[in-house]
Amino acid sequence: EGVPLRFTFTSFETENIYDKLFVYNGPSTSSPEFAGSPFAGINSPGTITSTHASGAITFRFTTDQAINKPGWVASFLMAGALSASPAVTPPQICRGDFSVLRANVMGGSGIYTYTWSPTQGLSNPNIANPVASPEKTVTYTLTVSDGTTQTSGEVALVVNQPPQISLGADTTICINNSIVLNATVPNAASYLWSPGGQTTPMINVNSTGIGIGSRTYTVLVTDINGCQTQVSRRITFDACTYVEDLAKSLSIEVYPNPSRGIVNVQISGQAQDLAYTLLNHHGQEIYKGILSNVTGALSTQIDLSTHARGVYYLRFNTRNEVIVRKVMVH
Repeated sequence: EGVPLRFTFTSFETENIYDKLFVYNGPSTSSPEFAGSPFAGINSPGTITSTHASGAITFRFTTDQAINKPGWVASFLMAGALSASPAVTPPQICRGDFSVLRANVMGGSGIYTYTWSPTQGLSNPNIANPVASPEKTVTYTLTVSDGTTQTSGEVALVVNQPPQISLGADTTICINNSIVLNATVPNAASYLWSPGGQTTPMINVNSTGIGIGSRTYTVLVTDINGCQTQVSRRITFDACTYVEDLAKSLSIEVYPNPSRGIVNVQISGQAQDLAYTLLNHHGQEIYKGILSNVTGALSTQIDLSTHARGVYYLRFNTRNEVIVRKVMVH
């Protein structure tokens, strides 16, 4: 209200004399008519601008409905002083997302040129509503010209940075060990781990359900601004056959290897307590036992003939060392 309307007719044709367009300079038909009103035939109103205090223009059309003509095409704008009220939707984004700048220009000639700055992250700095995807918070300045006058305005776009997370490098651990993966970050709203579906900041990972092999663990963290980061870490579970005999007090030989079922175990050295465990390739225990006061040489047999063909691991534990031997059964 109060900003004058301006109509521009780009085509006009009615039935002459009988079909008339009355145009009033104001908010009602009691307002004074524009010069040339009523308009009929090909007598177009052209461009008309309200001079009424309300800025309104009123139209009234009369017809005898006898002959149809194309009618008219017109565009309008809010005339008056050139102004710009730039806005942004949405006003906050996460880095990597986008928002739309809106010029919201009124008045002037109606023919505008736009210049947004800075230009970084904009789809096109010379249109009314460019897409913005900056890397950090920025204030955009809009300069608008209608060919005669120029105006400007500013709008800020807040860019929230996503959570910074590190689960560490991919790693290998022994099958009987575990590892904690920690994704804790400030201002976190939620955590989601995969596989598993845990929603805690930290999880404890072991070889259960994996055995000898690898698995990649992924966490999706969402912060209080709705920004998200997803990171992964690959954990490999190994039988640790590379572990050396730390004290060199025992020598263990397994033969024949590969075997058809019967495995001979030759133990030489000394150990007060020697625990042994047979694991399948999933890391599951087949059976276990203990030998006490091992001195000198000791031989024993393990019968795997009732077990499936494949890879097995014999793990020996003393108070000082771990020794693992890989056994093939075919």
